[in-house]
Amino acid sequence: MAESRTSAPAPPPAPPAIAPTANSYPELVRHAYPGIAPERLLQVAAFTVSGLPAWQIVTTDSKTLTLVAIHKGHLLSPDDEIKITVTPRSEIDLCSRSRMDESAPFQLGVFHGDFGSNIGHIKEFYAALPPAIDEAYRERELNLTAEQHGIRP
Repeated sequence: MAESRTSAPAPPPAPPAIAPTANSYPELVRHAYPGIAPERLLQVAAFTVSGLPAWQIVTTDSKTLTLVAIHKGHLLSPDDEIKITVTPRSEIDLCSRSRMDESAPFQLGVFHGDFGSNIGHIKEFYAALPPAIDEAYRERELNLTAEQHGIRP
């Protein structure tokens, strides 16, 4: 008679570890706008920022293609600094940081972090950008069409 051995069932395989990817945080990925000159893209970014409530442009540097803006917080929230850089490849790189130590009227000492305001600024900018980008592409298309027909734009 053959001896039957029963073994304990194998444990289920562990789920694969999920590492954050670019798709996990799409608003943190550089946005590319091929066909729009970097200098023009900086102008588009400045135009977009100037239309956002509570945003104020502090500096714009056309040599480094950088714009620095401040988002004015509420009474108890600090001002946040947003830096927009346009790369030579016509990409927008956006960074926001809270200026807690610099601008808060007083330190509560209890609350730490930005409570999502920095990612909110990034989302707000990218949500407001498409109409200005569309206009820049329309302008580019008109110029290209005019040039093809011998008309100087």
